[in-house]
Amino acid sequence: MKLSAPMPDDVQAVGVAGFFRDQGGAEWQLVIPKSHWKKTDPVKLIVTGNRMELMP
Repeated sequence: MKLSAPMPDDVQAVGVAGFFRDQGGAEWQLVIPKSHWKKTDPVKLIVTGNRMELMP
């Protein structure tokens, strides 16, 4: 999925929530600080099984 949205200058972070059928050991929330945002490259997430993480 690709999402693009303008962000106001005073925004400090973006929160992402995922919903999984199997919630055992799930990592379903992620906060992406503004320092990780890039003007040219999008922020990318990896979703594997019931885990969500920020791609380096």
